[in-house]
Amino acid sequence: MAKRTKFGRNEKCWCGSGKKYKRCHLKRESQQPLGKQEVLERFSSLYEKGNCLHPGAGPSTCTGKIIKAHTIQRRGGLDTIARDGHVYTLLKDGKPFDESRRKLSSGPNKVGTRRASTFTGFCARHDNELFAPLEKKPFSGTTEQIALLGYRAICYELYMKDRDLAGSDLRRDLDKGKPLIFQRQWQEAETLHIMGVSKSIEEISSLKGQYDKAVFNGCFSELDYYVVEFSSSPEVMCGGAVQATHDFSGSRIADLGHLDIPANWLTFSLIETDAGGAAVFSWPASHKESRGVLRTFHELSDSALPDTIIRFAFEFFENTYFSPEWWDDLGSSVQSNLKERQLRDIVRPLAQVDFPRPDDCLSDDGLRTVSWSVASRRTSINDI
Repeated sequence: MAKRTKFGRNEKCWCGSGKKYKRCHLKRESQQPLGKQEVLERFSSLYEKGNCLHPGAGPSTCTGKIIKAHTIQRRGGLDTIARDGHVYTLLKDGKPFDESRRKLSSGPNKVGTRRASTFTGFCARHDNELFAPLEKKPFSGTTEQIALLGYRAICYELYMKDRDLAGSDLRRDLDKGKPLIFQRQWQEAETLHIMGVSKSIEEISSLKGQYDKAVFNGCFSELDYYVVEFSSSPEVMCGGAVQATHDFSGSRIADLGHLDIPANWLTFSLIETDAGGAAVFSWPASHKESRGVLRTFHELSDSALPDTIIRFAFEFFENTYFSPEWWDDLGSSVQSNLKERQLRDIVRPLAQVDFPRPDDCLSDDGLRTVSWSVASRRTSINDI
């Protein structure tokens, strides 16, 4: 970013917004700062918008409005862990920009099951048809069901990253009324953020294309999976896609700061089933580092798996919801541990990180939070 202090009124602004200097940062330090309520309302409007992510979406194929689709099944899922129709989550209520949730001292956020884990990513027709094998049939761990869980998680992540990028213009305006040195720091941090989000969108779009092929063409052999089934229902439910950066043996295997190196991805869902519950991992078979992560997972004993899965869910996924009774019965030190896990590696506005993620984040920390019994394990990895 240029370090000049004087710019022509009609030059492109130094901040990288693409706007003319006179319509962007000219006399920015004397402009009226945006009010908190205005910022919240403008960000909220971004997350109300949506589009159908079905590959065949279009005016002639989409039916009904874009709905708030659940990433975690409500009936037979969220409803079973709810108290008075509400579940707990730690970081957000559909508002990832709410900084009040990003404090270690903040408690859980109570959310109604009708709104929990929803995103505006499908029209009514395609959501109903596409996920019928999950919503209308018992989970038996078929390759189709595994692929659909991964597909839904990927679509959610793509939607969230797209909304994040759509908020860049608003975030660039948040330095109004600030001195020039702050403006430069703010805009540099935002430029880096945009680069990272854009790279993630590119990779997730490619990932979605691979899952499109599996889901719609039946090419399930191109996906790998690892499924753990439990004999009791989990108190925690989760769904998402994440770049594989740490394995379960206590090692960091990738650094997200290297945007020139393609990431390996994992999808993960923690769900209720008719027989109890299941933790379902899936990833493209071509993503060798993801397979390596699950090799270290496979080495764990059955007794170690439940708490390992809890650590993984809280460490890497904001889209995690849990039983109020379960949370309230945890000790304060355990609650703080799980809260800190959800705050790790979150980059704040000026690129600072309050809680860096340690390399051994998935190693056993001695805390015991659940008492599920492993009923079975199944995987496509044939040489472990």
